Amino acid sequence: MLNAARMTWARGHADRVGELLELGGWDAPDPTGLARELLRTLVEGQEPSPAELAARAQARQQAFQRGDVAALRELALFDVMWMDESSELWLALSAILRLNGADAQADLAREVGHLVAGEAGPHA
Repeated sequence: MLNAARMTWARGHADRVGELLELGGWDAPDPTGLARELLRTLVEGQEPSPAELAARAQARQQAFQRGDVAALRELALFDVMWMDESSELWLALSAILRLNGADAQADLAREVGHLVAGEAGPHA
């Protein structure tokens, strides 16, 4: 679903992705709410430049040094939607979500990380 939303957005149809957020029934496919948050990040955010993406590494490091897990969470949600997909990003998001006490979301992000890596996760 996230890849379909990215492709739809890239084709200039952010409004269509936004319409998905208005629909009900999100609890059935994703009771954690993570997918909806990620789509909201895509719809409400602006595509960053390569320089902005590079600068985010420093922002992540500073948030980590401050112990600001809420800032890390927001940075990670953004990065997963805008950076090249990798299992490392999803696993980092999983760890950050767990630090925020969002265990169900963390489990889901970990599963996506395993899928991206082509590995079978613990629930496969």
